[in-house]
Amino acid sequence: VRSRRQRQMCIRDSHTPTTIYYWNNGYISNLYCYIKAVDVIEKHLIVSNENGNQTRRISFKDICDVK
Repeated sequence: VRSRRQRQMCIRDSHTPTTIYYWNNGYISNLYCYIKAVDVIEKHLIVSNENGNQTRRISFKDICDVK
């Protein structure tokens, strides 16, 4: 049985590097990262660096492109 938090998270944990272009303080920034999870309830993408020791949450509304 999955917990409520697990149901709202789509866990991807991909080892494929991804470049995310997102809106940040009036500019489009890019981030080379790995997608750890997609939080569909809170509408965030959770990404990390290659080592997985630094994570960041990016709001769906700020994402311009994912390559």
